[in-house]
Parts: sequence; structure tokens; C-alpha cells
Amino acid sequence: MARMSVEELAALPGVAVGTKEAAAVLGCDRYSLTIAAKCGMLGLPHFFSGNRLKISKAALLEFCGAHGATGEVPIVPGKGVKA
Repeated sequence: MARMSVEELAALPGVAVGTKEAAAVLGCDRYSLTIAAKCGMLGLPHFFSGNRLKISKAALLEFCGAHGATGEVPIVPGKGVKA
């Protein structure tokens, strides 16, 4: 999995990011983010556009600033978790 710095995340256009970018910054699996959002455990403002999860870039940047990009992520259900 490719890593992304907080600075690279901030430079992305738009107000929301997809699971690929969020997972690269947080160091977790894209699928885990989607499952956490569907279960109501994501802890970050988000919305679904069809089946695609979008996460607020401002909230993600604030989270990374408070916890560091490698900090403890409050959402880590593993693969195989049923929604």
C-alpha cells in the first residue's frame, strides 16, 4: 500500500477524499474504512455517492493533525466483519 503524507492530502483538490487517499494517510485498508462507515463506527464526517465512500478532507486533516498520520485509528474492524 502506498503511503501519503498529510501535506500531499492537503494539496488534493476538493472537499472530500475517497477511501484510497484516506487509507494511504491512515495506514489502513480501504475496505475497513467502508465497513466502518456502513456500521456507523467511522468517527469522521462522510457520505456515500452511490457505493463510493467519501470522507471529509478537512475532518481527516484535523484528525491527522491531532493524532499524527500514524496515530491510533479509532475504526479498525478487520476484514470479514459483517455490516
